[in-house]
Amino acid sequence: MQRSLTTDDITAIAQLAAAYAHYVDAADAEGLARIWSADAVFAVYGAEHTPRAAVIAFLVASARGTHVISAPLVLASHTGASGWSRFVFVNATSGAVIAGGYEDSYVQVDGEWKIGRRAVALPAGGHA
Repeated sequence: MQRSLTTDDITAIAQLAAAYAHYVDAADAEGLARIWSADAVFAVYGAEHTPRAAVIAFLVASARGTHVISAPLVLASHTGASGWSRFVFVNATSGAVIAGGYEDSYVQVDGEWKIGRRAVALPAGGHA
């Protein structure tokens, strides 16, 4: 049976989008560890990084810059929640700008929402 989401659930999940942008732009491994589930998957450029330690290592080593992320559209799912949001990334070194989308799955761990899976959708040839 699919569960329903409360306003508090949706707010907590939306906060993950803001936290992700802040922590990834700061290369804050501890902050990133707080928002991903232990079995997290980050899918981008045809590769899947998993579990959480591999996700964090990839993100901390990624290009530095600024992420601007839309509020996610959040829907209840059989396993927790799913969401979709858009982003714009500005590379701090080259100034390149790329836009794309995130398709997310969220799970509750000890009563807290976490990102369980994030798949990045980029335009063809999209690298920043």
